[in-house]
Amino acid sequence: MKIIFMGTPDFAVGTLRSLAEAGHEITLVVSQPDKPKGRGHAMVPTPVKVVAEELGIPVFQPVKIREAKDVIVIVPNKVRFAQAAALMNQAKENIHITGAIVQADDGVLLNNRLDKKIPIIDEVAMIEKVPLGMTCAIEVAQQGSILSTLSNPYGIATVFHLNSEETKRVVPIARSLIGARSGVVIKTPTGDVKERSIKAGTINIIGLKKEVDVDVDEGADKIMEAISVIQDIDGNNIGDDLPSEYSGSKYTHSIKGTNAKAKANAVQGIPEMIEIAVGKHFRENKESKHWRNAMYGWYRYDSRFAIPVYRDDEEVERYNIFHASLIVRYSEDGKLYLYDVIDIKKRNEQPD
Repeated sequence: MKIIFMGTPDFAVGTLRSLAEAGHEITLVVSQPDKPKGRGHAMVPTPVKVVAEELGIPVFQPVKIREAKDVIVIVPNKVRFAQAAALMNQAKENIHITGAIVQADDGVLLNNRLDKKIPIIDEVAMIEKVPLGMTCAIEVAQQGSILSTLSNPYGIATVFHLNSEETKRVVPIARSLIGARSGVVIKTPTGDVKERSIKAGTINIIGLKKEVDVDVDEGADKIMEAISVIQDIDGNNIGDDLPSEYSGSKYTHSIKGTNAKAKANAVQGIPEMIEIAVGKHFRENKESKHWRNAMYGWYRYDSRFAIPVYRDDEEVERYNIFHASLIVRYSEDGKLYLYDVIDIKKRNEQPD
């Protein structure tokens, strides 16, 4: 028999275990949200949730319907996208679902099965650390765009109705989301901005004539600006039109999911991609709009880049490897300028 079990306190644990031991298929457990407890306001799961996770049963923790206005759904790996979509479509009669945070790479598959499209952030590895029952905001930018509200402290202040002192405390959060295409901000009871704000470090970009250090926290636009002013490896220059083409080209607008995220992150590794590029191919320029900046034609190079995937202890677990093509224009001044990075594809291999 298939069962959806609903319960929260200790006395419900025995019933849940008995049903599981009897061989019934418990497809879902519905329990109250985790609640803050103690001086540190640590989030404590319900007794039924603890046992459900021990038994490997998906858990759904809705807030009280009469208190729920807008709800963002958490979808762990244990819940398949088809099952999550069915539950969300059923719940829409009573709960206004405005977004979803998904652990697997299933955002597109989930959204395609929803009666109403919502912003979804997927591939959230440590989804179990997302506190439940808290005020939350989610933003997913349009293709080719970046966050506009959550990357601005005043945008966050407007969403959460913060006072001036609280607005100052969210500045590190807003800065960390500059240049991002999706983001989630959660307001916890005490706030822990300082503890969760991690400096991304700097990028050292070395060219033939000069060297530039850029703070990663300043965002992708600042990195692209720094790259554009140096002459790069093998005499290749970064063209002035690269930033706008990189983020706004037809190819950028056409890619989705993992490849779109990969291109957004690849900007930090452009110098290395140029250095290891191979397989130079030439074609003539046949477009009138490029008769000057690509007067002598186009070159296409094969390259690759790696994006680290981190474990819970913040150590690198593995690297996702992507192959890509570098598009280089041969300008009227006789120089080669990087124009765009296209044909990004994930490969099943490890970096050298």
